[in-house]
Amino acid sequence: MEYKIIIVNYNGCSDTIECLESLLKSTNQNFQLFIVDNSSKNDDYEIFKKWGQNIFMDIETKFPELVFPISEKSSQDLLYLNEEEFYELKDIEQKIVFIRANENKGFSAANNIVLKYLKKQDKYDYIWLLNNDTVVPVDFLNNISKKFEKISKYIGIIGNSLCYYNQPEILQCVANKYSDWLAHTFPLYECMNYSDIPKKAIYNLIPIGASMFIKKECFMEIGFLEEDYFLYFEEWDYTSRAKKKDWKSIIFTDLYIYHKHGTTIDNGNNEGKSKTLFSDYYLLINKLVFAKKNLKWYHLPSVYLSYAPVIINRIRRGQWDRVKMIFKIILGIKYDVK
Repeated sequence: MEYKIIIVNYNGCSDTIECLESLLKSTNQNFQLFIVDNSSKNDDYEIFKKWGQNIFMDIETKFPELVFPISEKSSQDLLYLNEEEFYELKDIEQKIVFIRANENKGFSAANNIVLKYLKKQDKYDYIWLLNNDTVVPVDFLNNISKKFEKISKYIGIIGNSLCYYNQPEILQCVANKYSDWLAHTFPLYECMNYSDIPKKAIYNLIPIGASMFIKKECFMEIGFLEEDYFLYFEEWDYTSRAKKKDWKSIIFTDLYIYHKHGTTIDNGNNEGKSKTLFSDYYLLINKLVFAKKNLKWYHLPSVYLSYAPVIINRIRRGQWDRVKMIFKIILGIKYDVK
């Protein structure tokens, strides 16, 4: 099976390089890597070029066995392009492609730069949307490929377990259950010991967006990620749209990767549990965006009511700026979070 892997980088080149090195150690190398650089400065892009030139850099990792030794890169295997140059190409053969985005329009828009290219391609079986702050075990891709050979042709979206990078034995979670009445997800097996969960396939839940596979035929029918979200809810929206077209999802709990969770958006605070204002804003506003796009009209009153405990929680914390923000979200008033 052939894979197209898309990774979005935003001021996190050290995480991205660690992730890339783990992928290049994979026992299955039937993939092509696309790294979209959304960084606010050009520094990360220049570091990626040095990495491609095999210039020594000190990589800090908790998984040296998955990252080292540093791979030897060939100039023939790498390509560096800006967004316009990328759109002009019809068939890219290099294994690793770096694309400098013109501007940061959000996670979905960055992925869509590559997805628009892949829409015109045919030589692949799955697209893998992978967060840059992940580390992938050497046999992960090989093992999930074996599972893909046996699943139903109607399964279009696939997820897997995510373990905390700093606590490898603990799960971030494996998937999300969703409530239409609250426009809220409930993580499955969140913060449990990985050894304690049942190792089986679970159907029709929402995969964690840090690692989501999309079958080519599903992508060709459903299309691109929704760019209205900027950040968060992308996998919820895509899974919902796919479900309406009778595509099913599956989660393989017995396969896992390691995830730092929140290093880019939440500054790495407490494995992403301490949310910045930026993170809080997009989680809360996109909850409403998703509900209006994907739910029935009669779900909306309870969705609006679900903001009440959030407001009370922020008041208890003395986060008055966030209380003001939530009321503006509910009333549809613009709030400048940047």
